[in-house]
Amino acid sequence: MLAISRRKAVAGLVAGLVVAGMATLPAAQAAAAKKTIVIWADSNRTPSVKALFSAGWNGQKVSIVTKDFGAIRDDLGTVKLDAAPDVIVGPHDWTGQGAANGWIVPLSLSSATRAVMPGYALDAFTYGGSLYGIPTQLENVALVRNTTLAPTAPSTFEELRTMSKTICDTGLALVTKKKADAGKPIPGCARINLPMNGYHEYPLLSGLGGGAFKRTNGADDANTPIFYSDKVKANIGIVRGWAADTTFLNKGDEDYGYGKFFASKNPFMVTGPWSIGDLKKSKLKLAVSAVPTIASGSTPVPWLGVQGFMVTKFAADHGVADLATSLVTDATKGMASVKAQKALAASNFRAPARGDVPVTDALVQAFGAAGVGGISMPNIPQVGCYWGSAGGAWSSIFNASVADRVDAGTAFQKAQDDIGKCVKG
Repeated sequence: MLAISRRKAVAGLVAGLVVAGMATLPAAQAAAAKKTIVIWADSNRTPSVKALFSAGWNGQKVSIVTKDFGAIRDDLGTVKLDAAPDVIVGPHDWTGQGAANGWIVPLSLSSATRAVMPGYALDAFTYGGSLYGIPTQLENVALVRNTTLAPTAPSTFEELRTMSKTICDTGLALVTKKKADAGKPIPGCARINLPMNGYHEYPLLSGLGGGAFKRTNGADDANTPIFYSDKVKANIGIVRGWAADTTFLNKGDEDYGYGKFFASKNPFMVTGPWSIGDLKKSKLKLAVSAVPTIASGSTPVPWLGVQGFMVTKFAADHGVADLATSLVTDATKGMASVKAQKALAASNFRAPARGDVPVTDALVQAFGAAGVGGISMPNIPQVGCYWGSAGGAWSSIFNASVADRVDAGTAFQKAQDDIGKCVKG
């Protein structure tokens, strides 16, 4: 979901004591004076974070180390103390693993900070009753429509299926603008770009009445997977209908669908704000909306990704725990501030977590609107049990080789069973 560059993390101690009388300072202050506050950030956010803290933080120097997004989590478990970060950027679904391993530490918020942060965003970074991160940005998938090919939005997913076939079968004139081509099929048309995995497909799963795990008061119960819930079982005939329409949903990755969509050979695409830069460059006429209704009684909603900043256990070892915590949680000039959230949102087209931060970009606004009601991805350590099984189910149902496709009910039941077995170890 996230494309970021990788670098080797470098961080060092400030050599020597240069202030006379340093020995008379409290131990924590003396330790802090020896150590720069080190933040690990990905390449998208590094420029904004550098600008925000170019003058340091409360008299302390701030150093930003640029790393691949995934490497931030992976390297946190192996990094040596002298190269370790005090603050990291990451998605909320790292919380459970990070907290369980002791890599990140709980945060206490002032009433002023808590007042400006949406409860659902804070809940996303909450694990075991403790808060582990300050939300800064939100993301979710939505339905993107090429309005030249599809001037009107489908009101249901079934209408989308029918509309996409009509467009592919008769829409060449809308691409070439040649009257002689009217009524002819679009060569190589792909009816919708919807990569087969447990993330992009979540609006379909939720629209059928399913989910990952049973959630009560914001907490996920890993022992109660609901991928093949009773509601999904009642609606599984809908999925079988999609599979029987063999040109509708085909297994393929996001890059394949991208090429089709930007060549106007694909009327619909399910993607997220990471595509906004490419959408702007394409000059296509576009509309962004939520995935339409699939089954009565269930609303299709996307996974909600909440990205933010966390304080690591190393901050205490470096003597900068209080400084790192205030840098992350301060609502006037830290990561929780309007200035920081606005700058971070502008850096990679994600909506700010704070609801009072103005958003002027039309596409960012549209993706945000499509995410209303979205469900934050599980942040429990067992979430990995969902991803592989869910992706495998969708891929097997819509395998590009029609002869190799698995019955929807069989695939969903297998995923449900596999998630349960994985959780139990």
